[in-house]
Amino acid sequence: MSFTLSQLFYFACGQNAAHTWMPGGELLPVCQRCTGLYTGAAMALILHAWLRPRPTFAWCLVHSLLLLQMVPFGFHWVPQDAVVRTLTGYLFGGGLIGCLWLLPAQWKAGKSPETPARGRTVVYSVLASTVLGAVLWLVQAGPISAQILTGWIVLGFISLSVLSLLNLGALGIRIAKKIRAR
Repeated sequence: MSFTLSQLFYFACGQNAAHTWMPGGELLPVCQRCTGLYTGAAMALILHAWLRPRPTFAWCLVHSLLLLQMVPFGFHWVPQDAVVRTLTGYLFGGGLIGCLWLLPAQWKAGKSPETPARGRTVVYSVLASTVLGAVLWLVQAGPISAQILTGWIVLGFISLSVLSLLNLGALGIRIAKKIRAR
């Protein structure tokens, strides 16, 4: 029996065919919003690993706002089309990685005392915008772009899964320590 990516993502995405990109006539394994979510998560993970931003108050606030922007769009309070669904998913994916990155950032906190230069924020923003533009171009390009996007989607899914498991494990360890301390 063959197991496809569409079957795997069935558990994580509604896969509404009317809301799914078809670059080059090939249906992606996730809807437009999840395409944005997973490509945004993949981009954010790569940029966080490369630039290693320090989680300042402003950094946490921006990433939290990226999560909150999904409320009006996720509940469909705002009219939206395919591009808006992909854009909001992309921003949400970046915000989610930013918030899930707090644990790995704490692990490294003692090893890099210097605050990253303001230029890293500019580099992060420019590269994130460029990748978003590439995603929006790829969803309307030929069949090879479907394979490229599927790779980004899988990378984003794995990124979110691994960071979520690391955070859950760390939470479990903290709870266990508090219980033992009583």
